[in-house]
Amino acid sequence: MSVESIYSYVVILPNLEWTNLSDQVTTVPTNISFNLLVDTNILTLSSSTVSASADIRGLLYVPDLDSSDPCSKQPSPYIPKNVTRQANLPSEDYRLIAIAPWISVDCTLAYLAAARQDPIRAFIFYPLGNGTGPLPPAGDQMWGLYDGGQWRSHNKYPVYAVSGQVGSTLMAHLSHYSGNMTDVENGQYLAEMYDTRDYARIYTDIKTGKLPL
Repeated sequence: MSVESIYSYVVILPNLEWTNLSDQVTTVPTNISFNLLVDTNILTLSSSTVSASADIRGLLYVPDLDSSDPCSKQPSPYIPKNVTRQANLPSEDYRLIAIAPWISVDCTLAYLAAARQDPIRAFIFYPLGNGTGPLPPAGDQMWGLYDGGQWRSHNKYPVYAVSGQVGSTLMAHLSHYSGNMTDVENGQYLAEMYDTRDYARIYTDIKTGKLPL
């Protein structure tokens, strides 16, 4: 299953702890918030559970690894401390899309396993660095997890890869939209338009292509 595009943008999520008037998600105007459209150099590593032409949507976040896992410390140079985690999202059962750098076999497997515990719809990986060149094909040893492909059957969600530059950009901005409304990018403008008790978070829409004939 190919991917036509990955579009990430900012939405306002109502804080239902203070109001039950509406649970509607609002899209923030792109002239005052982060947005990124990627329509090239997207690699499908696993298309599990994706039906033809189905769009995949969810809040972008980084899964939490167990504190005893060596990989929970290893990614620290690549993942900002204040990046959006599930704890930074509303308690409501929103769909999620995970993102993480492809650091090593062990860390990739750890992130895939951690995401299985969440209401995840897809996982996006990216190689280290800010490279923009074509990604190696899915069969390349760079993406090898050396388990005979079992990871694909263990994880009932699709897995994609983007360039290092795209992934690093998403990760950096994900750290800018994890706190209070007034602390996010252009928070002073958002505070004039929305209730500051609500959440401004990054939402991602993955548009998939049709299955090949």
